[in-house]
Amino acid sequence: MLRKYHFSSQGAKEEPTRRLKDSNLVLLSRASRQELEQVCRTFDLAPLTFAYHSSPEEVSRYHKITSQFLPDAHLLVVYDFIEEATKI
Repeated sequence: MLRKYHFSSQGAKEEPTRRLKDSNLVLLSRASRQELEQVCRTFDLAPLTFAYHSSPEEVSRYHKITSQFLPDAHLLVVYDFIEEATKI
């Protein structure tokens, strides 16, 4: 699922109709292949950015992203492999 948020002086607001590029925060949770491809295309990300999103060997990572559209952007990937519905 792809969720888009915009921040203003009133706080964060989810805005599903907002263009991906105009969002301040994009959250991906159990994203489809199409959603992952859309994010990579929109933000000029390498196709391998999310290649191991469901790999148990890659638990988490944080690194700088090179993109023409996102200056000084970083990627944070966190996986929760516990299937119970508990908070992280």
